[in-house]
Amino acid sequence: MKNIKSFIAGLSISALLVAGSVMAIGVNSGGFGTPILGFPVGSELVIGSSTPLSDSGGVLTLQTVDTIDATTETTIESAIDTLANLTSIQGQTITIGGTTSINQNVSTTGAPTFSGATITNGLTMGATAVLTDVSNTLTLSAVDALDSTTETTIESAIDTLAGLTSATIAGVIVTTPSADVPLSAGSGVTVTSHIMRVAGDGSAVSITATPSLVDATDGVCTKIQGTSDTNTVELVDAGTLASTGLALSATGSILGKGDILEVCYDAGDDLWYEVSRSNN
Repeated sequence: MKNIKSFIAGLSISALLVAGSVMAIGVNSGGFGTPILGFPVGSELVIGSSTPLSDSGGVLTLQTVDTIDATTETTIESAIDTLANLTSIQGQTITIGGTTSINQNVSTTGAPTFSGATITNGLTMGATAVLTDVSNTLTLSAVDALDSTTETTIESAIDTLAGLTSATIAGVIVTTPSADVPLSAGSGVTVTSHIMRVAGDGSAVSITATPSLVDATDGVCTKIQGTSDTNTVELVDAGTLASTGLALSATGSILGKGDILEVCYDAGDDLWYEVSRSNN
């Protein structure tokens, strides 16, 4: 056996063939040609002190490979299209093109950037479940603070608080009044602010428009404030002038400078009911 090993070690092998259980070696032929040596092959291929190939029950294992050349690396990388058993990628920048589906929990201590992402179940940051989706109902939860930009965005987006049941306000409530609205006898007042400032258009007027205040959302209240003692505005009760839509405590209200009539709209009765008036 020693003589055979020495013989093989001294050869310049041009071809190697494994057929069935026999290995054949050809020497210096440029092709296999006629084998000069044949011997049985067991379940392993030994090269030097390494066993890179072994077979067990028809399962061939490539093993103990310490390095691969560039060609082999490219071949393997090109052949990989799934990584079903991948559990971690440490300290690397990962760029993935196309659509990628991740069916496991994803954890990161860095700052990943996504140009577009679909998250099926939820997003957890630290120990907090920030976004969750149940039956297409998305819930934002456990937000402890807002930066100034987000606060401004939310405040600007809110135009109704239909579910508000109570509020505690520390400080002064500021209501922005309307600009002065010039009125003619046939023009009704459209309520656009909690304080509506009005005056006759060039002279004193008595509003005969029906309705005199345009219908609004049920429960809306407004204060109508006169701005001129010369160009006064008179609003007339519906009992005196039909269909004005005003239920006043007297037949009418003449608004001079600083005079205020407060009314609230009842959609069921289709009337603006007087709450208070002041003659200033």
